Amino acid sequence: MTVETWSALVGLFVPALIAFVNRSDWKDWIKALVALASSILVGTVTALLGGQFTGSNWVTAVGIVFATSQVAYLTWWKGSGITKKIEKTLNIVPEIESMKSTELERSFKKEEK
Repeated sequence: MTVETWSALVGLFVPALIAFVNRSDWKDWIKALVALASSILVGTVTALLGGQFTGSNWVTAVGIVFATSQVAYLTWWKGSGITKKIEKTLNIVPEIESMKSTELERSFKKEEK
């Protein structure tokens, strides 16, 4: 298979990788930067493993990974809810912090009575 084919195949699964990095409380522009950085990283690895790490081949691999990942996310991953579940599952710290603040509020209300 060619590097372009591998880039397209790998790009289908990049949204899952992005979901492991992204957090549900991050702003959309940060999530977009993570998607771009992930595509650059995966495209670079794909070009290196394919033995075609040259200027135009590298840019092509990165572009295909990015485009494929975005199309795959919008057409399948987003609708399936898998990426949101991954983001929420790994987003443990803010949930713990909100639980602590809720418990603190309850204890203060008990003391006031």
